[in-house]
Amino acid sequence: MRKLQAVAIVALGVAMSTVAFGADTKAATGSGKMMKPSATAAMSDSALQEKLVAMENKVFEAFKNKDAQGFKSMIAKNCWMIDPSGMSDVDQSVAMMADYDIKSFSMENYKLVRLSQNVAALTYTAHVTASYKGQDMPPNPSYVATVYVNHNGKWIPSFHQETMAQSAEAGAQK
Repeated sequence: MRKLQAVAIVALGVAMSTVAFGADTKAATGSGKMMKPSATAAMSDSALQEKLVAMENKVFEAFKNKDAQGFKSMIAKNCWMIDPSGMSDVDQSVAMMADYDIKSFSMENYKLVRLSQNVAALTYTAHVTASYKGQDMPPNPSYVATVYVNHNGKWIPSFHQETMAQSAEAGAQK
């Protein structure tokens, strides 16, 4: 059931991102017509994965360093994030930066899923050592998915979701 909910949330994020970016692209052309996909959209999956992994690291580094302007400049203005604390838009995520103290982070097990020529999801496992409002966060890894949309040749994160791992025993104790 939880897997179905996660898939539904990611699908909703993709749908919202595609509609939002489609509207922006139409407005940018002034003609109401969608622009043709750029050459960037045609790059190989491995090249795109490498590009998105680098972008994901830059976004995470900006959050870690509490660089609100840098963070906001790299993600879609209408981006939504979901993590164990709930759903947040860009401004809410920026406000949370002050309460986080991220000591270290690493990412592994990357997988790229092309959802269309201009939409891709990057999934991975994140390991973060951090505190929130002075309280140490559990050392559990998180399973992460970020949906990127190619907007005028630039791949932009437009939906981000994190699920903290827990053991089967912990889930059964509820």
